[in-house]
Formats: sequence, structure tokens, C-alpha cells
Amino acid sequence: MRNLIRLIQQYHLIILFLVLEFFAFLILVTHNPYQRSEFTSFALSITGSLFEKIEKVHNYLNLAKNNERLARENAQLKNSLLLSFKSNQITYKELRDSVLQRNWTFIDCNIIFNSTNKQQNILIVDRGTKHGVTQEMGIMTEKGVIGIIQTASLNYSNALSLLNTQVSISAKLKKTNHVGILRWDGSSTKYCYLYDLPNHLTINNGDTIVTSGYSTLFPPGVPIGFVEDFDSGENPNFFRIKVHLFEDFGSLSTAYIVKNHFKTEIEKLKINPTND
Repeated sequence: MRNLIRLIQQYHLIILFLVLEFFAFLILVTHNPYQRSEFTSFALSITGSLFEKIEKVHNYLNLAKNNERLARENAQLKNSLLLSFKSNQITYKELRDSVLQRNWTFIDCNIIFNSTNKQQNILIVDRGTKHGVTQEMGIMTEKGVIGIIQTASLNYSNALSLLNTQVSISAKLKKTNHVGILRWDGSSTKYCYLYDLPNHLTINNGDTIVTSGYSTLFPPGVPIGFVEDFDSGENPNFFRIKVHLFEDFGSLSTAYIVKNHFKTEIEKLKINPTND
């Protein structure tokens, strides 16, 4: 203890300088959007590189399991390639040269960081802007939706997990196409809740919940989970549906980032529906 006090007395000016530098840097980053953006990108690159090395060791120890999972994902993706296109076929012959136009692109990625024990959980993946990743792209596996891209650096991206109380997505009851809002309540990693479905619907435990296609993040019909229970919640006119998620968030390893080629066009129409 005496040596520690003597050390502080000897270097107190240097220590004071470093403390002041830290607070000055903190103020600069907090109050200047450009510096904050640059620092976030730099920090993401550093942490991404570190988590990638850790994940490589983890993947090596689980190589057989990961290869089996990748094989299943690739098979399912190949079987659903037509879902990645929208039809351009109309009745006018002169415009039928191209029947299909790509609507969705799926960018494969490895999940190198995944938190599940917080209220605002995140994911970090090993794909960034040089791979075509931008903000507000969806992330999914062959089992279902897992998150939304928040920030992208050159080589890595930070995403909000579906297990994040600030995330909500548009989802529907598959058998009736009735649409509601899906959110996590911050408790179990196995469940989310679907809100705003009218209480006149006939709902059964085991019914499938999928993405609605109303947002620009995910194609329609991406699996999410199944109905485990439901009640009226706080509003007697609507059901609150307990959804058992298909994906096990504790064992995430590989995924696909979803790019909607018509996202910008659709978002412009939402802002200015008259297209003036």
C-alpha cells in the first residue's frame, strides 16, 4: 500500500493528464456525430477481429456440427431460390423479355459474437460494407429470424438480436395471414410475443408464425416459431400470443444477411406516397 501511494505521488501529473485526456476524448465522441461514427467503426473493427479469432477456436472444436448445419442451410437455400425473385411478367408482350428480377440476396456470414443474457442483446458477424452490408438489413438462419443490422464497418457488422427489447418485427399467423408485431419481453430466450391479432381469430397451440413481408427487412414467410400459448393481455380486443422460437439463440454459429434490392424504392414511397 505504501509503495502504491509513493507511485501515485511520483507520477500524479502523468496520471492527471491521462484522466483529463480520457474525459476530453469522451466529450468529443459524445457530442460530435462524425467523430462518434468514426470511433464506433474503429471499435467495431478491433472487437470484430478479436471475436473472430475466438470464434475460430470455437468453430474448430465444433467442426463436425458446424459442417452438418452448413450443409442443411445450403440445401434449404438452393431449394428456395425462386423466393429470391419477383416476377416482372405482365400482359404486355414488349415488356416480357425479363420474367424474373432479383428481389432478395442472401449473404452468408459467421456469427463471431452473440449475447443472450442482457435486455439489449447484440450479434457481431464477419461481413461488412465491402461485402455489401448496410444498416437495416435482416439476419436469418434456416430456422428463422435472428436480428437486424445496426452498424457496419469494412469487415464486420453489429446487429440487434431478436432477443433485444428495442426490436420489433412484422409477423403473421401463417394459416390466416393476420399480421401483428413481434417483440421479446426480456425474459426467456426461447420465447417472443406476438401482439395486435384480433380476438375473433381461431388460434391453436402449434400454429406457425412467420414474417409478414410488410417490412423491407425479410421476405414473406420466413419461419419464426409456433404458438405455445395465448391470452387477451392488456387489451381484451386483441390476443397476446406466446411464440416458441424455432431458433436456439444459445447455439448460433452461421447465418444469412438479407438484402432487399427494392428497399430504397419502397422506403421512398412510404415517405412520399404521391411520388411528387
